Amino acid sequence: MTAPNPTAPAATTRPVQAARSPCRPASASSGAAAAKRATVSQAGPSHSSDSFESGTVRPQSAPAAASARMAVRFVVPMRAMLEHFRRHAGANLTDHRRDRIIFGVIALSLDSIDLRLLEELQSDADRANVEFARLVGLSPAATLHRVRRLKESGIVRGIAAQLDPAAAGFPLKVYVAVTLERHDERAHRRFAEAVRAMPEVISADWVTGETDALLHVLAREVAELQRVLVRLSTRGGASRVTTLLHLEELKPASPLPLEPA
Repeated sequence: MTAPNPTAPAATTRPVQAARSPCRPASASSGAAAAKRATVSQAGPSHSSDSFESGTVRPQSAPAAASARMAVRFVVPMRAMLEHFRRHAGANLTDHRRDRIIFGVIALSLDSIDLRLLEELQSDADRANVEFARLVGLSPAATLHRVRRLKESGIVRGIAAQLDPAAAGFPLKVYVAVTLERHDERAHRRFAEAVRAMPEVISADWVTGETDALLHVLAREVAELQRVLVRLSTRGGASRVTTLLHLEELKPASPLPLEPA
């Protein structure tokens, strides 16, 4: 009697689970995880908000609070405000460069390196770029880029040599306070044109108080100074001219106090 052949157990096959439909709603746990990931990926207050589209991407090397303490905000006024100020509140009568620089509101942040560079430029601008780079701790290329940026912003209006008037042949240095006969737009424009046409007037400003304008005049001799005073009355429409003779320098022209007190 032969034993029956053992039969192999039936193979049980488990159907392959179909892929999750994209329309299947996410579970509560997966939704919470997605919200958490979205929260983590959001930029914090110390992250830079610049972008490649705006062209202002820069590394965030310090927290926002520290950067705010180091930065100094310089805002260039709008042209309309500048025109109003020039007409009514002490604007310079002999400077045209400002109109070519200012075209709107431009905010420029200056860090500690910019402030150090501005101090060195005010102290002695007649130095090589590599010397400024050594003083501020940057490469020559980066230093040159910063100087160009400061010039384009209008903070650095220009770099020029300072002459000694007496050594250049102008021993008479006089401050002239002028009161105009009339106070209207036409009279102001007439006086401004007359002042700008006089090379002996090296600076002039509208001022408040008893006088209308304050001029800084250099002359080689008294006769030359007299001609300037006469032209202020005949061509400029001045009704009263008061001269203040310079005796001795009390304090030389000093750099701007950029560092906060």
